Amino acid sequence: MNHHKAKLFWITTLIVAVFSFVFLWLGVKFIIGQTVSTQNLLAYALLSLVFGGLSGAFFALDMKATFTIFVAGLLIGYFLMFWQFIAGLDGWGDLTGLLYLFMCAGIGLAAGLLVQLIWYLIRRTRRRRR
Repeated sequence: MNHHKAKLFWITTLIVAVFSFVFLWLGVKFIIGQTVSTQNLLAYALLSLVFGGLSGAFFALDMKATFTIFVAGLLIGYFLMFWQFIAGLDGWGDLTGLLYLFMCAGIGLAAGLLVQLIWYLIRRTRRRRR
């Protein structure tokens, strides 16, 4: 990886990881109103680094479709997570909110990779025709 791509990787990773961490912390601390322990903070940091690392890798490797769809899935997941946190659902809101986040992130990842694969196959087919 050249210097420019490495720089893109780290910048994108840092931005997505910081936003993910802040969204998780704000959701649990202020929307649900639970105390956040050190163990929780470490789990948020690890999850945020995974989200950030995936996003940074997709962006640095010029997988723009995958990056865009994955980040859109994360944003939708955080929105639905907050929605479930606010709704409450008799104590199940926190669990269902996190499940929505994981499902949307997973769907965004799978859909992004599928779109990127289709885009790659289309471009490869066009190059062969020339």
